[in-house]
Amino acid sequence: MTLGGLIISENKGLLKKTINYLRQLDIFDEIVCVADTDNGNDIEDSAKLADKYLLKSFEAPERAIDDLCSLSTCDWQFRLDDDELVGENFLNIKSFLETADKDNYWLPRMWSWKDSDHFLNCYHWYPDHQIRLWRKGFLKAEAGVHMHPRGLGKSGTLPYHLIHLVLLQRSYDERLHRCRHHAQMMRIQFEHFLKGIGLFYLPEHTENLVISENIEKKAGYSEDLR
Repeated sequence: MTLGGLIISENKGLLKKTINYLRQLDIFDEIVCVADTDNGNDIEDSAKLADKYLLKSFEAPERAIDDLCSLSTCDWQFRLDDDELVGENFLNIKSFLETADKDNYWLPRMWSWKDSDHFLNCYHWYPDHQIRLWRKGFLKAEAGVHMHPRGLGKSGTLPYHLIHLVLLQRSYDERLHRCRHHAQMMRIQFEHFLKGIGLFYLPEHTENLVISENIEKKAGYSEDLR
């Protein structure tokens, strides 16, 4: 039974750090990535650190999921975004997969705020389940932006947390710009976007946030991953 670590990225610095992070965890038999060339072909310098990679222009990461799945040859495939970490429980994943009885799994995600040791422990941010682990051939991309891929076969959930760092990595202005861009791509009025998906990226607009210490410790994390 083999496990692949899969990444989609448009940022050469974050891609490099994420590839190095997955290698540091020492649980993946193969690391593959799809790198967006819209910000320059020099992202290939980072992509080359993976075992396999594909350079492609795409509007949103969801548009590259099928390419990523095809690129990996492992029995099981796990996707980690370049603004995420895994919790310590995930290090037991191979033992779990030996007897797994589902074809794909959803994992809860914690949105870090205002440092990587705390998260938004309230609606809309938690548990924010993501489908990130699947047997090869049991995941299919859905058209659109911010659309979860479609799991094929039997689905389950796992208590292995993902830790989302986007609110720390991007300033308020950067996140606001991203929301405006995505609203335009999705042809949604910006005011309506802010009441839906945009809420996730702009917690500053919400009162009475509940902030808690991380439910699960970060696995193998170093601030200076190179």
